[in-house]
Amino acid sequence: MTISHHSTFNQTTEGLDNDFNTYNETVFRFLRIAQISFAFPALISLILNVLIIHSIFSSKEWSKSPTYYLIGNMVTCDIMTASLFIAFSIVSCFTISFFSLDVICRALSVGTGISYMASVLSLTIISIDRYLSILKPFLFPSRNKKLSVIKSVIVLIWIISIMGALPFAIVTGAISGTDSTCGIIYRGVISVIYFLLLTLLLYLIPIITMAVLYVKIYHYWIKGIRRRSLAKNTTSNSFQGKFLTQMERKALIKTLVIVTAAFAIMSWPFLVMALALAISGVGIEDVEKKNTFLFVLCTIAVSCSASTSIANPMLLMKFDKNIHRRCINILAQFTNTFFSHNRRKIFVSYKPNLSPNTLSVGKDGLIG
Repeated sequence: MTISHHSTFNQTTEGLDNDFNTYNETVFRFLRIAQISFAFPALISLILNVLIIHSIFSSKEWSKSPTYYLIGNMVTCDIMTASLFIAFSIVSCFTISFFSLDVICRALSVGTGISYMASVLSLTIISIDRYLSILKPFLFPSRNKKLSVIKSVIVLIWIISIMGALPFAIVTGAISGTDSTCGIIYRGVISVIYFLLLTLLLYLIPIITMAVLYVKIYHYWIKGIRRRSLAKNTTSNSFQGKFLTQMERKALIKTLVIVTAAFAIMSWPFLVMALALAISGVGIEDVEKKNTFLFVLCTIAVSCSASTSIANPMLLMKFDKNIHRRCINILAQFTNTFFSHNRRKIFVSYKPNLSPNTLSVGKDGLIG
């Protein structure tokens, strides 16, 4: 009886394990398909961001505007993120060695970290630029001087981002025994400190800084104490006044606030997940094996953060009328050029090839 009881129990346990494994395989297959399918929205993001950056730097006015120059830098970060995820989605379609997958995971983590940090710092500098332009317009003697400073700041942004993202090559990598899964593989005090600093210095402090500056700008406009006495050709604000009207500047601030809010909302799930995993010492492979629901949440958190590169260009084109108008014009020019080129090709391909012996009708109606 005892043997029969143990045999029945073992069969039941094996049945449950098989059901659980089948469920896990179904979930992971779905996640794999979702991972590969992410290439399509990433491609849309790439096209939109390339269109926006072309509209900015092909314009004589926008390419000299410090604010739009910084927006162009942020768009460059989104292009980098979209390109990385397209490449990873393509790689996921093939069977590769664990070593190659590990290298790809580390490179993807570092590249995404660089683009994320550069985006956060660019958004922060944009808020500082708007604050100084509106509340302290006499700080820079000219817009060219301000643009020179902004270019130096952008170089500093990329240096800080590269240095800050390099530890991702150590703490992240491919997880053994999984199918195309990247995660935090180093668990220890250093990992906890790194993600704490990352959350503090590259999320909380920038978000608080941007919120405070935009609130100050809002109160400044609400109180109506903005000074309108502008010195000719001596301040950055006077030059900006020729480029953007008061209503356009307010609309630009509104757009930047919306982009910043969307960035903050979409970024925090990944940071919370990474910080929780680092503090608890639980690896993503443990979550994958023990709690499929939490594993799916972690996947959603990563996807949500990565989707900022898709949301940003859509928000810019939706709420910034200047960018929207110029992008539409560029698309119209491209479409007209494309169709006119095709019409010429069709005309040439169907043009009759008249030989010297071919009969032709002259203007007088005589056959020659």
